[in-house]
Amino acid sequence: MAENINQNQNEVNEVKPFSWWERLKYIFIRPSKVFENLKDYPKVLFPMLVILLGILATYLPRIGTMKEAIIQQFAMSGMEAPEGLITAQVYTGIIFAVILIVIVWLVKSALINAFSGFVNGTGTFKQAFSVIAHSYFPVLLGSIIIAIISFITKQNNILTSLAVFLPDSQAGTFLHTLLASLDVFVIWYQILAIIGISKVYSISKKSSAILVLGTWIVFILISSGLGVLGMKAAGQI
Repeated sequence: MAENINQNQNEVNEVKPFSWWERLKYIFIRPSKVFENLKDYPKVLFPMLVILLGILATYLPRIGTMKEAIIQQFAMSGMEAPEGLITAQVYTGIIFAVILIVIVWLVKSALINAFSGFVNGTGTFKQAFSVIAHSYFPVLLGSIIIAIISFITKQNNILTSLAVFLPDSQAGTFLHTLLASLDVFVIWYQILAIIGISKVYSISKKSSAILVLGTWIVFILISSGLGVLGMKAAGQI
């Protein structure tokens, strides 16, 4: 009798994997609940498909304005680019942007997992990748909002970061790229990642912040430096 009672209690207390809808819902309203579930059931396919396809879809309404921006860049250089080149440049940029998201996730997850031992973390790469991918949903939300605003205003350069306070002439500079990284939705993403890593690796939020923000700072410095090198190569600075 006692064994049956214990067995029933274990069945009741057994943690079950969240559905895709539960993970999507709770990542915005109760993120800790999602990450606690991901510790036992790390999922990666759903967030990857939804976010990457979603980001790709947000570019579609902006293709026209993106082409106009490239035409203006060529015009400022006294050149006239053929339509085929402009189209190829737009679609290549979109594909590269989507692929870059996955690369950043992989690198960030690998670095967090590699250095987690220094703070006595006990998670796995898959758990880290699952947390990072799910934490990115606010960035997708931001991209949707920007796409809607861009479609309505017919403007391509819609900013939700501190770079909005800089003139357009600063675009591509180290300062502009640095401030552009301080985006409200990206900061939201980093906060979720801190919560998630602390849950799946069983470490404090302070230790988690060191891992998550450390990789973010490295990314910001590298991207800012590459932006400056790109402008120098183009002869703009």
